[in-house]
Amino acid sequence: MSPQERQYLTELATELSRLYGFARQMNEMDFAASLGGEFRGMQDAGWSTQITAADVRQELDTYLTRDGQLTTAEYRIVLLLYCQLAEAGGVYESIKNVMGVITAVPYNLWPFRELESFTF
Repeated sequence: MSPQERQYLTELATELSRLYGFARQMNEMDFAASLGGEFRGMQDAGWSTQITAADVRQELDTYLTRDGQLTTAEYRIVLLLYCQLAEAGGVYESIKNVMGVITAVPYNLWPFRELESFTF
């Protein structure tokens, strides 16, 4: 890990700690609910976008830390893995709900629901 990456992660951890600490002071119940990620995923045993995100990140690292040039097919796999990682919304839903708590917005099971009707 480069010094810049280490500094970024340290600063990110500091700011997230401040956000989460303040949200807990604002409304402990909504804050606690926000930490659960997405409860909808728990309807199917063993499925969680947070676990999926960690698995996909590990798979991406396998490709990106290899020596040598990636083939065209491997670049496509990396792109598909990235797209899957970007779709692992549970992590983002948790952070969005915590940010809502500090602005007095109650916990929302589907915090990005208004985006589902968005079309290109």
